[in-house]
Amino acid sequence: MHKFKDAIILLIGKCPMLRSVYKEDEDYYKDLQYIFFESEFVKYIMNVANQRNKKELQYIFTFIEDMLVNGDEETQTMIKVAVIESLFCEKDEIIKEELKKYFGNLTMKSYEKSFE
Repeated sequence: MHKFKDAIILLIGKCPMLRSVYKEDEDYYKDLQYIFFESEFVKYIMNVANQRNKKELQYIFTFIEDMLVNGDEETQTMIKVAVIESLFCEKDEIIKEELKKYFGNLTMKSYEKSFE
């Protein structure tokens, strides 16, 4: 089970590009998982989407789905709120449609709940 307190470490292990961002402000982000995921991980996702890097998008959304399946309750909530709802709020409808192609079942369910 993925624990909330380990979420950033899991993320930077899967997305090494974010390691330097985290290390730069480690004291700030250390206990602010929501902020790191929303401000840095979502920005990373959007950059990858704008580059049309299909392989990396698949990798990212496999990680997101894994966090929803295997994360503790707090981790699941963070992924839903900080990542999925942030993607839902993005203005670029074309990018959002592209991203949805990579969503797993739980990611899609959470995304669709954002409509409610």
